Amino acid sequence: MNIRYRLTAFWYTRTLLFLLCSAGVLAAVLILYPYTEQEWLYAIILAVSLATEQARKEGGYVLLGFPAQWMVRHVGYGLALGVGMIGLVGAAAVLFGAQWHAAGGISTSALLGDMAILAILAAGEEIVFRGVVFQALYERFGAAITVVLTSFVFALAHVPNPGITIVAVVNIFLAGVLFSLMYTSTRALWMPWAFHFGWNAAQHFLLGSPVSGYSMGTPLFELIAPNSELYRIFIADAFGAEGGLLATVLLLVGLGVVLLPKVAQPAPELAARLFKRQYAESAVRYTLRVPWGRPAVETPSGTA
Repeated sequence: MNIRYRLTAFWYTRTLLFLLCSAGVLAAVLILYPYTEQEWLYAIILAVSLATEQARKEGGYVLLGFPAQWMVRHVGYGLALGVGMIGLVGAAAVLFGAQWHAAGGISTSALLGDMAILAILAAGEEIVFRGVVFQALYERFGAAITVVLTSFVFALAHVPNPGITIVAVVNIFLAGVLFSLMYTSTRALWMPWAFHFGWNAAQHFLLGSPVSGYSMGTPLFELIAPNSELYRIFIADAFGAEGGLLATVLLLVGLGVVLLPKVAQPAPELAARLFKRQYAESAVRYTLRVPWGRPAVETPSGTA
């Protein structure tokens, strides 16, 4: 039997293989090129993730979370939710006394560059937190433990960001739960990536707000926030919209929306391929657990 099927058929060996390969390649790159941009590091993790998935029996990049079927549908839902929620934050900010106006001065190349960076960063975080390791844990422990554990780690990863607060940590945890449910409901990364990108892009381009504590280039529009403690508590603070209690309410509503029938469902073709892979790998595991790779079934003579 092919050695790669043996290594990837079990959730723990697959996870260990992925982590060792990722750590090795990242270490080599950072030793040779210490100032490698974060986007390239995410690209390396994506490449290792795709290679790990391709090594599985009946595997392929589609099963990592990139099916073509229903892609537009899932991306559309994700963008609508992410941008729509930030739009509600902007409307509430104006009601609280913020002034919204065009920023101006951004070139087309800078606009496209900022959008590309935000799209890559969102994709990178989804690959890291909803990719190979998440899917292996989900396969072994189910949704509840996997979603809570990875969302907790997702929130912890943002703690070093500038301007972090307790409210922001809670909201990032809720965002992690939302992204995870989007994946487990669709078994694809399109919807969580689109929501993640839409939320961050709308914050930057439409509100001129920091994205998880970090400011980027020139936005299209910006909000001039009033000097109000209520505004900072309910709408946004130096961390961004995630620092406000309104984001807490919106993310909880988002969880309810994702759980509605027909909003987040796996594409039929993807569901069929996932079942086929599950069956193929269960056969591999069964063979490896039986002595000499032979079925443990008694023959008429009484021998195995």
